[in-house]
Amino acid sequence: MHGSGLTHIVWSLHEQFLATKGYSILSVDLPGHGSSEGPGIKSIEEIAEWIKRSMEKLKIKEIVLIFYKRNNSQKRNFS
Repeated sequence: MHGSGLTHIVWSLHEQFLATKGYSILSVDLPGHGSSEGPGIKSIEEIAEWIKRSMEKLKIKEIVLIFYKRNNSQKRNFS
């Protein structure tokens, strides 16, 4: 998960590495960031809900989240 004001591009090298190890990669921009439409999400709780809704919509049952260091509070709220 990218940090505030950033986009999924910050993960490009990590994505390439993990893909060579056999992982399927989904890298997205939060609403209001990068190429995503809509207003930015205002709270950590809303980001966690957005992730859950996105997983349901895409029928993703298991996920490994990788967060930008400053986003630890998002990870805690998603758990």
